[in-house]
Amino acid sequence: MNASAEPQPVVLVIDDDASLREGLSRLFRSVGLQVKAFASGAAKPPAGMEENYAKSQLEWVHQSFDGRMDYSVVATSTVQDLLGRPALTLREWAPRHREALLAAASK
Repeated sequence: MNASAEPQPVVLVIDDDASLREGLSRLFRSVGLQVKAFASGAAKPPAGMEENYAKSQLEWVHQSFDGRMDYSVVATSTVQDLLGRPALTLREWAPRHREALLAAASK
């Protein structure tokens, strides 16, 4: 990479499950993304990322995952219209698709 190139985004993978953490890391790397993986959100922030900013981002992710950030999105009826059922939260969807995600990430 030359010095004038734009910095590439880094995906932070934070999960205490080592196999899920490694699978997601491989999946992101397979599409050309840079990845930094941590077992805990208490880990030191990546080089160049201010600590308070890193903590606020992690809190946003936690609140989104827990469904506490519903006010930050515009809800539509698309899923209900197409599938005939309400949309799932990430907390509901991720465990149901864990094996498929790990299988895709290990390819």
